[in-house]
Amino acid sequence: MFKSILLPVDGSEYSNAATRYAIRTARFFNASITVLHVIDIKKFATPLLNNVAMCLGVSSIPDLEETYKEGLSELGKGILELTANKLEETNIKYVTKLRSGIVSDIICQEAHSVDLLVMGYRGEASEWGSSIFGSVFEATIRQANRPVFTVSKHVQDISRILVAYDGSNFASNALEVGVQVAKGSKIPLHILLSSFSETTKDRLTKEVKEYIDSHEIEYKLEIADGDPAEAIVVRAKEIKADVIVMGAYGHSRIKELLVGSTTEYVLRNAECPVLVYQ
Repeated sequence: MFKSILLPVDGSEYSNAATRYAIRTARFFNASITVLHVIDIKKFATPLLNNVAMCLGVSSIPDLEETYKEGLSELGKGILELTANKLEETNIKYVTKLRSGIVSDIICQEAHSVDLLVMGYRGEASEWGSSIFGSVFEATIRQANRPVFTVSKHVQDISRILVAYDGSNFASNALEVGVQVAKGSKIPLHILLSSFSETTKDRLTKEVKEYIDSHEIEYKLEIADGDPAEAIVVRAKEIKADVIVMGAYGHSRIKELLVGSTTEYVLRNAECPVLVYQ
């Protein structure tokens, strides 16, 4: 299912946690990992360099820019090397890449060549930000055309999986992932159905049961009451889920509508990692 994983790294706590989850995922699916560090070209913005030059008393902006680029490049190489050292301790196949550009754009470009993207909610500037999400994460989740495994800086073993299902194509893919993981790890699966009518509820229940029963796994099927987003977060907390697996944006593919959606609410409020299938 997931045979190739993209792991963007920046040396932050969130990045380190993503690395550990990426390793676990790669081991489970026998996947390879592409470790990516992106040098943010926005850091070369002229106003910023002008301010730095004034502080340092440097008159030549081009010289300062070149020195700054070299420093960021060496830093990026160091971050990649540290991650590579962790991967050397495993039998996982990996490659490292150092690129420069708009960080979210480069991540999404590289994601075209893999099956799964693993990244943290925040990045290197997390300790100075007040938002739950970092700007790179928000831009990436809106653009990425691959499943995204989103993690915080806390790592935990996965022994309980909650799959949110509403009958959409994305939710069907999410259900397939949950079933494959549950089948391979013998972990019980909790499935929460989102339905707005009795007819739909019956149809979704039948769909899920017919699919899962052929896989011979232990599972529990429940119907969400009230708002689906709130129900997912509450139920995940009640069962102490270690990961939520869900499809992105429900039945809509218009990603600009992420704000205020079920997906965003779950990402902002869940106390565990979320695998968003899109």
